[in-house]
Parts: sequence; structure tokens; C-alpha cells
Amino acid sequence: MKETYNQKILQYMINSSSTNFNFREPYIKRSLIYVYPLFMLLHAIVCLVGIISNIAVVVVIVRRRLYQDQTFVLFINLAFADLIKCIFVMPMTLANLLIQNWLFGSFLCFFMPMLQYFPVHATMLTFLTIAIDR
Repeated sequence: MKETYNQKILQYMINSSSTNFNFREPYIKRSLIYVYPLFMLLHAIVCLVGIISNIAVVVVIVRRRLYQDQTFVLFINLAFADLIKCIFVMPMTLANLLIQNWLFGSFLCFFMPMLQYFPVHATMLTFLTIAIDR
């Protein structure tokens, strides 16, 4: 029977006393056991608020047909960049922070840095475009 990562993490936190560990398995720092739920709660709140608010921005702009103005198209671009950050980047970064090991495969190992920096650069360039447009 295959164990899930949560079961492995829990098993490690309960009865791990050795310093030997497999680098293909999750590694949890015992000193941060009580801080992990706080990290997960704060990341979940930020992700949910970010997803809901950015979807709301896109819906309002599309329903009121404000996309005919160039500034609102740039706001949609900002919302999509933040959605990428909230849906893909933040959960994977949290998992990497908590587990202290990369479990997502070799493709995402090379693709993740680009995915982390894309929303930041898109946001900067969008703000620059808005400033030039004004």
C-alpha cells in the first residue's frame, strides 16, 4: 500500500531520531513543526484572496466592457500575472519550503525559476507601460 506524502511527513515527525535520510523523500525540520501550520494557513489565505480578487478584477472589466480602454487591458495583464503566481508559484514554493527537498521532477526543477520570475517581470513591465501611457 502506497503512503501519501502527508503520512510520510507525519511518520517522520513522530519517530525520526536518526540523521540519515533519503534525499528522494520529504525532509521536515523538527524545530519548525509548530510553525508549519502557520505557514500553510498564511499561504492559503494569500492564495485564496489573490485568486478570488484577480478573477473578480477580470470579470468586472469584461462584464462592463472596460477592455476597450488600453489601461484596463493592462490591468487584466496584471491580474493574469498575479493569478499565475497564486495558482502555480506559491503552492510549489510553500511545498519546497516545508519539505526542504525537490519532489516535482526534473522538468519543473528547470522550469520553476522561470515561472517564479515571469509574473514579477510581467508586473514590472505592465507598470512601466501604464506609466508611459499616462
